[in-house]
Amino acid sequence: MEKRIKEDFERLGISYKQINSGSFWHSNGDNRVVDLFLIECKTLNKEQKQHVIKKEWYEKIADECKNSKETSLVIFDFGDEYDIVSCQKDVFIDIVERLIYAENKLKKFENTDIEKIESLQNKYNELYKEAIELEKRNKVLNEELSESNYDLECAYEDINIYKEKLNSLKE
Repeated sequence: MEKRIKEDFERLGISYKQINSGSFWHSNGDNRVVDLFLIECKTLNKEQKQHVIKKEWYEKIADECKNSKETSLVIFDFGDEYDIVSCQKDVFIDIVERLIYAENKLKKFENTDIEKIESLQNKYNELYKEAIELEKRNKVLNEELSESNYDLECAYEDINIYKEKLNSLKE
């Protein structure tokens, strides 16, 4: 069952299995869903209609979670693939509170931020079009200015030529 649970969470990209769970002081739980859950898995070797649930499972996994951000869960089966996820009531309430908080944040984001993003995107597109038009106009003006400068240079040269001729006539 531990492998099955691990694979289920890995499809979400967030789980890793404890190696030798419970064998060492640092190997708590059977599965660890990073920063979310520490899971104790209890499986039966053969299929049965009932599974004895022990309070010590919950106390042990809750104790292992005391110094972490993880929430304790116990998953058990009936010797088949019918997995039951269970936890203490206060843990369940905490999970529900987190879910409600996350859903409210998501609703707030969906309702307001998308409209703001679309509005900003439209403004950006308008400004981008204006910038392109200004760049085209700037290019035209630079070309006109260049032509004007050329005309001024020619006129200045003509004036200098006439000045020289005038000076030579005065002498």
